[in-house]
Amino acid sequence: MKNRFYYDAYHRQKRFPRIASVSLFRGKTGIFLLSFFIAILICRILLWEDMQSIARWSRTCIERMGASAVDQKEMLWYVLIRRLELLSLLILCGITKIRKMLYYLCSAVAGSVFGIFLLSMIQSFGVSGVILAISVLMPQWFIYGILYVYLYWLFVRRVELRGYEEMNASKPFQIGMLLLYILGILGLLASGIYLECYVNPLLVAWVKGFL
Repeated sequence: MKNRFYYDAYHRQKRFPRIASVSLFRGKTGIFLLSFFIAILICRILLWEDMQSIARWSRTCIERMGASAVDQKEMLWYVLIRRLELLSLLILCGITKIRKMLYYLCSAVAGSVFGIFLLSMIQSFGVSGVILAISVLMPQWFIYGILYVYLYWLFVRRVELRGYEEMNASKPFQIGMLLLYILGILGLLASGIYLECYVNPLLVAWVKGFL
């Protein structure tokens, strides 16, 4: 019975393959995109005048941001503290019983914040604000996104899919896997912080000069 169920499930997947354009709007990605578009619509239709204060703040941050204007040591400590706060929040969400719902909520909040930020940049700099907004977020937030997906897999998917062997593995094996997970988290976090402090200001300065 179990084999037939696996056989049927396998062939249903082969008969109806997952289309990238459809699966893109499922799960965390779907919630992120949905929140992103809802935030843009609400801010553009209902809160466009109120966006001016956020737009002024965005313009001030961009004007102060440059390779020559950044105090790298001060920025490093600021970014380190802020990113550790976000990491701690995600880890706390991951060790709760409602971890999956909380991670979906984090995806919704991230999508809304990104939508508001992008709209404020457009209000400040016009269409070129889209390019400038992307330069502000890249490449560090690509790494942070990978870290978020890794944490989701670690605290949600791995728990849902882990087998009997992993649950009953020896203590040295469990400790070794735990150390590998921690090294993965710290490695991604350190990479993102380095890119945010030392690469992103150069990129923003170059884009500002280009535009």
